[in-house]
Amino acid sequence: MKKENKKYCSEKLLALTAQKDSALEFVKSKDSHAIPIYQKKALHSRYFPLKESEKYTSQSDSVIIAIGAGGLYHLTSVAKQTSVIAISICHNLTLQILEEISLDELFPNNNLKIITLEELPETFPPANTKYTAKWVKNPQSDFVFVQGIDSKRRETKTEGYTESIFFYEGYFYGTTMRHLYVCDHEVTQAEYEKYCTYSDLSPSEDYGKGDNYPAYYVNWFDALVYCNKRSIAEGLTPCYKINNSTNPDDWGDTPDSESHVNLEAWNAATCDFTVNGYRLPTIYEWVYTARGGNELLGYQYKYAGSDIIDEVAWYHDNSGGKTHEVKGKKPNGLGLYDMSGNVREWRWDESSTKDSMGGCWCTWVFTDECSVNYNRWQDPYFSIYYTGFRVVRTAIAE
Repeated sequence: MKKENKKYCSEKLLALTAQKDSALEFVKSKDSHAIPIYQKKALHSRYFPLKESEKYTSQSDSVIIAIGAGGLYHLTSVAKQTSVIAISICHNLTLQILEEISLDELFPNNNLKIITLEELPETFPPANTKYTAKWVKNPQSDFVFVQGIDSKRRETKTEGYTESIFFYEGYFYGTTMRHLYVCDHEVTQAEYEKYCTYSDLSPSEDYGKGDNYPAYYVNWFDALVYCNKRSIAEGLTPCYKINNSTNPDDWGDTPDSESHVNLEAWNAATCDFTVNGYRLPTIYEWVYTARGGNELLGYQYKYAGSDIIDEVAWYHDNSGGKTHEVKGKKPNGLGLYDMSGNVREWRWDESSTKDSMGGCWCTWVFTDECSVNYNRWQDPYFSIYYTGFRVVRTAIAE
């Protein structure tokens, strides 16, 4: 992976809307990123996360300043009404993503200008231009845009850890995958409890308890309920349908055993991948994003972001026998945390038994179970202290 591509993937991309009012400048950070300065404060997504109340309201006379290709992708709903200036970390990658989302449709008035960091003057816009900076709300501030893949078999052998559904004897054999928004962390206890209650056991101090700890004691069916409830609450189109309904209130009790009266109906759940609601990743999506995306080019790590497990995972040698708060280890190349270790993550599966991915903190788990290729089957009604989940959304141009 080229350095600039990795830098693009690893940053939380942000977008700012500026209205003529007060000064807005940009400075270069030590790692050569363009950091907006407003009222003597650095506006950067890593340090100033978006809040629910800070949503963008379109203004006809406003200027959109997007940093990185992902920032541009999130501006599809306002691009026709505004002028857009893109500050690109990786110029070619910016253009590549813009082609995927149709330049002619988004920018019919040619109101797009792309400049690279190297072309960035000491202050941008010019010092005598007045602006007010305001955050543009991404689909979710904790979500990373992951470009899909449409690649054929490669004739060059791939270096690194290639035990995978994507490789055969070290050769990438080609695949096609949609664009995604992927949550950069496992669903936390606070996020889960906002929409759902635990069926039987609930998180305890023994295994890690707190708002920022990953949710566990959640079975596969519970995860579907969470996804649709959160989608409905946020005005998105739910992905899952059970008993011909997308409303979990119509689904009946969540199965908790193989003898449950509704088990057959819940096992027949369907997923609509063409809508914008929350859902579980497929095995291909999970493995692709755990490996860092980027069309699986370059060296492949064994764990999500490293060959050294302690850098990226809570597992049996370092966990102390419990979960840990999310995002406590190094992320992978996409900026995704805990895809190796902490809790196993449910994935979408249409079979009667389901798989969880990525290994966990448990003292009896072998380190190979934390690799980017490992999956372990579990009954969908089974909830336990080492399994949680992560949510994704299909990236749809709206």
